Amino acid sequence: MALRSFESAPIGLGRDLRVSDVDCEKAFATTPKCRQGGITADTMTAVGTPIWSLLQLVISKASAPVSDETGLTGTYDFQLQWSNDVAPADDRLSIYTALQEQLGLKLERRRVTTEVVVVDRLERATPD
Repeated sequence: MALRSFESAPIGLGRDLRVSDVDCEKAFATTPKCRQGGITADTMTAVGTPIWSLLQLVISKASAPVSDETGLTGTYDFQLQWSNDVAPADDRLSIYTALQEQLGLKLERRRVTTEVVVVDRLERATPD
């Protein structure tokens, strides 16, 4: 699968995806604003977060490899809300629809090239 910017969104950003003025990977300890982010069962609030962090959530929800084809660099603030149900009964959206409507990103099912590490065998280390 591939995560990419949705064509109709201006500059590739959806209504709830904004360029951040902080980089919480570098300044978490010294920037109180960074502590506002978090993930619950059906909501991700991000402050000063790179797109790869969102990608990790998408991979876990899609249960498949996902490549980042957004072209978005830097850090972002966003809130993404979705339903964990296969057929949402409430007003929350599926993760796929939420990505598109809230963040202006689209998850497409297609073949992509990805690196894979294969471990043939594991052995306990022996003392020298």
